[in-house]
Amino acid sequence: QAHLRSIPAINAGNATGTTGFVTVTGSAPYFTVTFAGILAGDGVGPLDEKAVFSDGIGAKGDFRIVARSGEAAPGTEDGVFFANFAGPSMNARGRTAFQAVLAGPGVGDAQGNALGLWVADRHGQLRLAARTGEQIEVADGDWRTIAFIGFAEGSGGDDGRPSGLSD
Repeated sequence: QAHLRSIPAINAGNATGTTGFVTVTGSAPYFTVTFAGILAGDGVGPLDEKAVFSDGIGAKGDFRIVARSGEAAPGTEDGVFFANFAGPSMNARGRTAFQAVLAGPGVGDAQGNALGLWVADRHGQLRLAARTGEQIEVADGDWRTIAFIGFAEGSGGDDGRPSGLSD
């Protein structure tokens, strides 16, 4: 059984990253890592300091930002952006999934549309999978509104615990 000892500093322009919740997946020696963390440094402020990182996008050990607070949230209306992130999950293929809290015009608890679930492919392309306030058809002609999104975070599926993203 392998253990993650440390994660190297993350470079994001002039910012460096510190780690938060870490998910490790894969088989030795080919582990893939994803985590939510905080950026610090020149030009980083409270609106853009949070991020989801992964080395499943490029070369192993080459951590890249999957999503960052303050950035436009793909699949949402103009002006809607990521405000915060829950612990991400990753599958054995290097795809990352995470929950995010949204902010922007027309977004909030009163509207019931401030939480979403995104999935990133191995190239880092983000897709909105579900969002509170959206409607889904659960049976022919039976539409329901998503009120809450639950997500099993923190496991890559190789440790016997539930995973938020399967292969």
